Amino acid sequence: MNIVYLVMGLSALCALAYGSVLVHQRPSTLRTIVKAASVASLATIGALCGAPMLLTAALVLGTIGDVFLSREGERNFLFGLGAFLIGHMAYIGLLIGYGGSCAAFVSNPLLLCASAALFITAGLITRRLFPYLGALRMPVLIYVLVIVVMGVCALNVPAKWPFALTILGALMFIASDAILGFEVFVFKDATGPRHGPAKLLWFLYWGGQSLILFSFLAAI
Repeated sequence: MNIVYLVMGLSALCALAYGSVLVHQRPSTLRTIVKAASVASLATIGALCGAPMLLTAALVLGTIGDVFLSREGERNFLFGLGAFLIGHMAYIGLLIGYGGSCAAFVSNPLLLCASAALFITAGLITRRLFPYLGALRMPVLIYVLVIVVMGVCALNVPAKWPFALTILGALMFIASDAILGFEVFVFKDATGPRHGPAKLLWFLYWGGQSLILFSFLAAI
């Protein structure tokens, strides 16, 4: 187990370095490596500890997405978006296997209200982003739909230890994507660096994935 703690420390160190310093810097090889290593280390922990294959696959796809999104250009953005899209599909498959039945879901007013709130919030955010999306409207709309479905699947897992961490992690992941949407499209021409949103985005993203991973490891 010592190797697991070492990899865990590496992930935390890289995440801290990226979120504290490198997130504000121009794209570079070092920036890409540190960003990717933060989540690649989580995928490694999942593989070493026998986490569900879909979970490890989602983390690997997140790493690939991070590599593309750490670079500039619309093509890199689309490749990154595609990697995360497939990663969310992997999360959906994972969460469906641990969630309650459809009958239990539709008979639970709290779950229905929470899911409706998630869809409404996503709709309002998408409406705000829509005028800025241009040729990327369709890919972004598909991505939003998939990530909201992932969120609903997370809401359907047992809201008790350790899967309560899964729900929190999924919501943090969704929040990070919402911030990313505003940063990439709405505020892309802002004068001066936007340090606060960039830091918040990163730590919500890395923290959310970490919580999902460790909740499943705690359940093994």
